[in-house]
Amino acid sequence: MEGHREMERLNIKGPGAEISTRWRKWLRAFNLYISAKGITDNARKKSYLLHYAGMEVQEIYFTLENTFVAEQPAAGAGATVSEARVVTYEEAVTLLNAHFSPKVNTTYERYIFRQIAQVPGETIYQFISKLRQQAELCNFDTTDEHIRDQVIEKCISSELRKKFLQEGTTLTLTKMMEISRLFESVEQQAKHMEGAVGEVNRMTSKMHQQRRCYRCNKVGHYAKDKNYLAKNATCRKCKLKSHFEQCCRTKNVDNNHKENVKQKEKEKVRNVEEEGGEERLGDEYTFIISNLNHNKMSDDIKIYIGGVETSVLIDSGATCNILDGNTWNSLKQNKIKCKTELTDVKIQGYSQNGNLKVLGKVTAEVQIKSGRIENNVVFYVIKDRERCLLGRTTAIKLG
Repeated sequence: MEGHREMERLNIKGPGAEISTRWRKWLRAFNLYISAKGITDNARKKSYLLHYAGMEVQEIYFTLENTFVAEQPAAGAGATVSEARVVTYEEAVTLLNAHFSPKVNTTYERYIFRQIAQVPGETIYQFISKLRQQAELCNFDTTDEHIRDQVIEKCISSELRKKFLQEGTTLTLTKMMEISRLFESVEQQAKHMEGAVGEVNRMTSKMHQQRRCYRCNKVGHYAKDKNYLAKNATCRKCKLKSHFEQCCRTKNVDNNHKENVKQKEKEKVRNVEEEGGEERLGDEYTFIISNLNHNKMSDDIKIYIGGVETSVLIDSGATCNILDGNTWNSLKQNKIKCKTELTDVKIQGYSQNGNLKVLGKVTAEVQIKSGRIENNVVFYVIKDRERCLLGRTTAIKLG
């Protein structure tokens, strides 16, 4: 009708309290409807009311109207019941209010009001709406204050309750809804972010579980574990210890190179000597490098340490990174970007009666040719050595 959505019929089936609530909501919607339609005439408003309320309501109303008119006849001899009194729209609403909203027990309704609490998943705005609906039956003098106090007492979040209490007596329902909307919005954002982080952690954990030992290619342990499978094995490819052939990281070599590797093994350049057979807590162990000739640089790679290009030897058995004294002096001359400090770490190589002389510790950014960068890489500067080593851990991180 004229582009407006039609009113629904009033459902008057069910318990009296439910019917009373439905009637109040329906009447509110009806008043909005006739206002939108621009209907101001009392007779038309009454006709629309009875039409949209439905046949059952009409039967109830006309019974109420006949009783009302009979009790209040108009003056004048010979007047009939229908002529005696014309019931206005306001009077019709009053009659129906009295029928659908019987006298309530405010003590009981206030008890019900005090039992209402916020439920999980319900916003503060929805909680307030629920309280206001019940408050209509409670005949409060200051409805908003009762609703405010009930929200503070029965809201789920203790953090939100603290925010309400901080406002003191200046807290109004409007202010309460502003605070709660902001709080609930931030809570949702935080949960979303925590969920994203949790998903990343689950993926990282799964990847961690699937990573393989780089010495024996088995899952479930790492090379740093004491009892990894290749601990006492000798690689058939490079003739070095502590890894299987399938995990060997040396380049493909010809027979002459293999002979050179055997010779290196004889020289014991790549054997780690553990003092007294026991590893000391806090000590680092690396390979001795003094027996290497200057012309044997085929295994070196170029990397950038603190922005300065440097040649290093990658060794999967070394437990730390080494800079020799000459290289360190060259890096300083080329203005390496790094942090330097003294250290008491102990580093030992093969056939050394004592520890190697450590001049200090250098922390710098390392970049390889592919562009991969690793920050805060630690190098130890060793006096009188002739080669730089890149240890196992750093080599793995750089790929």
